[in-house]
Amino acid sequence: RGRTHKPLRGFRAAAQSVTCLMNIVPKFIMLSTLLIVGCEIGYRTDSNSVNWVHWNEGTGKVVQPLDVESPSAFKKLGEYYGVSGDQVFYKADLVEGADAKTFEVLSESYSKDKEFVFFQGRIVSDAQASDFRPIATNYGIDDKAVFYRSFRIVGADPLSFKIREFESSPVYSCYSVADFFGCSEEYRRENT
Repeated sequence: RGRTHKPLRGFRAAAQSVTCLMNIVPKFIMLSTLLIVGCEIGYRTDSNSVNWVHWNEGTGKVVQPLDVESPSAFKKLGEYYGVSGDQVFYKADLVEGADAKTFEVLSESYSKDKEFVFFQGRIVSDAQASDFRPIATNYGIDDKAVFYRSFRIVGADPLSFKIREFESSPVYSCYSVADFFGCSEEYRRENT
């Protein structure tokens, strides 16, 4: 009498074990692959070449050779910037208009030289390099303006500008300018 239920319980236990394995095995394989292959990003240099190495979830490890003047003279500046001779690079891209002699990295995203401010390797129009400073991951100020990434926030006063962070993340942030309340693009995309 009681035996008719035991095989069913055994079947359920086996099914649960198989389901559990189906969830664990792919994660184990992916973790093992990442440990073996590695997902390190950054510049890799030898005497003949400089490469920007990064990880793409769709294709895996990506190696992009840089067209540098002098591979042996290449120097890393922070995690994402590099200099070789008169050339400045952000990841694998040449930073147009940058002066290598006066170039300095200010944060993970912002940098400047004697004349320009750059956000991820692109010139920030209207930013004053002489007094520009980052105030958060995607925000920077100079004496006259506030910038979100490479865009000037119209009407924002650099002396009174405050960032209100969401969920302890500077990427999801909002700010107040006069009667206007604005949020970063990441926040807008997630919440509209």
